[in-house]
Amino acid sequence: MAVTCKPETSLDSQGNSSDAVWIWNVPFHPLTSTETVAKLDAAIQARRPSFFITANLNYVMLANGDDRLHSVNARASFVVADGITLVWASRWKGKPLPERVTGADLLFDLCALAARRDYGVFFLGAAPGVGESAARRLAAR
Repeated sequence: MAVTCKPETSLDSQGNSSDAVWIWNVPFHPLTSTETVAKLDAAIQARRPSFFITANLNYVMLANGDDRLHSVNARASFVVADGITLVWASRWKGKPLPERVTGADLLFDLCALAARRDYGVFFLGAAPGVGESAARRLAAR
């Protein structure tokens, strides 16, 4: 497996981590799930519109070959590794990411945070009724 290195530089002027771990030209931030949720909570409290990326190996391979995704990655508040292969690659580089942070796991953590803080959650996509069903199931959980 080839791992491309890029200089670790600040990604933007909004205080994003300058200690990004570059894997196949994607800047991963060394965050745990708990730190990711805390960072999102801070952004919500600051009422700062933003987005983040949970990138798996397929996304990284697509981003490596598509310059448009480089722009998306640069605008993201942060990118976390949603794949153990990416965590392994970071270790091979000598800059290990602390853990795999999956979007599927974050969904439950973020919904729990939203319930505690009275944040709204919006479900977009899927067939009619799927969002409502998902919301009911998460609320029951």
